[in-house]
Amino acid sequence: MTLQISKPSIVSYLHYAHDLSIIENDRRAGAYLATSFLQLHTKPDHRKIGLLVDFCTYDGGYLICPFLTHELLVGEAVASLGASPTEKVCSLIDNGYYVRIDLNEYHIKESLTFGKAGQDLAQRHKKLRPLHFNLIYKYSRQERKFYTHGFNREFRYAEREISFEELDYAYYGDDVGMHRLHLVPEGKGDEPIFDSSKIIRCLQNIIDSRGGQSKANKDSAWKKTIDFIRPHVNFGAAQPLGPSFEMAVYDVAARMVSKNNGRTIDIRPWCVIHDHKRSLLRLCDYLTCERGVDINHDVLKDLKLVEREFLRIRNDLLASRLEDRNVDVDSLRANLKQLKYVERTAIAALIEVVREDQLAASGKSRTVCRNAR
Repeated sequence: MTLQISKPSIVSYLHYAHDLSIIENDRRAGAYLATSFLQLHTKPDHRKIGLLVDFCTYDGGYLICPFLTHELLVGEAVASLGASPTEKVCSLIDNGYYVRIDLNEYHIKESLTFGKAGQDLAQRHKKLRPLHFNLIYKYSRQERKFYTHGFNREFRYAEREISFEELDYAYYGDDVGMHRLHLVPEGKGDEPIFDSSKIIRCLQNIIDSRGGQSKANKDSAWKKTIDFIRPHVNFGAAQPLGPSFEMAVYDVAARMVSKNNGRTIDIRPWCVIHDHKRSLLRLCDYLTCERGVDINHDVLKDLKLVEREFLRIRNDLLASRLEDRNVDVDSLRANLKQLKYVERTAIAALIEVVREDQLAASGKSRTVCRNAR
């Protein structure tokens, strides 16, 4: 049995990657992707959790897909699906549900943590076990295998195989449960729309390195998000927004590299930052293909340059971690300074393009020199 899935646009965190791998087959995904994943922030307490960079909404909340449902099944609800974890997962997939399940990946051969001494998470209290998300969308009874997307032993996001025996052994238990996910049929629920004013605010926030609203409004938006998330999704990553936003996040991430260099480099912030640059290019694609907007070649060239450079930085840092080689932090900072200038210039020009499109949509017009830099 196989459910449709695609390679997601965002892979830096699995809770985003899993959702997007489902929804990107839906026609509604275009507007959602074009208007989301445009804002960055840091988490508030670096000392306790290490530096984590994440996406947020322009008004200070956490991103939630409006047409994908999550339901957490625990206790009797999940026990009724079958005698073994394998039977439960097969039953859900047979009924058209994608299954997100937390597994102890010490026992999964293709995982990063397979067989590492001292990391058998089953021996730890369940509240102290880190989450290892797996989205299961396919299985073969003949081969006795499930198929999931996640990070493999080479740190690459790819399809992985999990044997029935591995899943049964690695399952945390019905008290932790399973999530079942499915798309809301078209015509039901909130549909994403392209809001030019929102996009302009998002882009201006990037230039200004700021969040979109006052602290009180951000706190309110965050509370509403958590209230929505709790019954549906255990994101784990959802926490109040930290003090740094947008381009200021680069400097915080660089400071973290200076403190944790070589094999202790935290690669996750740089994966998120690179995904953010890809999001800016998706916005440009949407403006061009769906709204017929003409974006100056130089603007696109600069945004593509920024994306390539952050990909190179991410890969260099990953190589340094794998080789236990220290990074030249001064050189990294100098490179980031240059990239900020290029990005600010390109985004300022892009804001003018979106403004003109907004005026054209409202029946007004004005002349904008798009070739001006």
